[in-house]
Amino acid sequence: MSTFGDWLKVLIVVVMLGNLVDFALPKGDLKRYGGFVVGLTILAVMMLPLWRWLHSLDAAFRPPAVTVYTNTASGFETVIQSEELHQAAAIVMSMPHVIRCQLTSADNGMVAAVVTTSGAVSRSQLKKYIQAALTVTMGRSPPLTIVVISSHA
Repeated sequence: MSTFGDWLKVLIVVVMLGNLVDFALPKGDLKRYGGFVVGLTILAVMMLPLWRWLHSLDAAFRPPAVTVYTNTASGFETVIQSEELHQAAAIVMSMPHVIRCQLTSADNGMVAAVVTTSGAVSRSQLKKYIQAALTVTMGRSPPLTIVVISSHA
């Protein structure tokens, strides 16, 4: 709520300064152009929260950057492992009642799965499905930990 208050204070100050500039300018073309610039400034300040919100959405939906995306062997392996996990997650998403699946790899070789379901899916069936998806994409089935979030509508 404080950000709304800060935005409102800035808007009030800009409007007051705009009125002061409009009052100080002489009549004629200069006053008309000055009013145009003041109006654009006020519009820009009014649109600032929307701009910030759109920028945060862009950052939220941007794919995570691979920090070691280089021509080194470790960078190449990191990219391959990330892609294998994304493909396995896509396979798991084809399972009935699975809404969302996120697979991440830990340093110890384990894979953590966070799965959101919309219906009754047994945990053992889900684990077998994830292991099969990992076997298809990675060629092996690493140790697995699962967190199931049930989202009954």
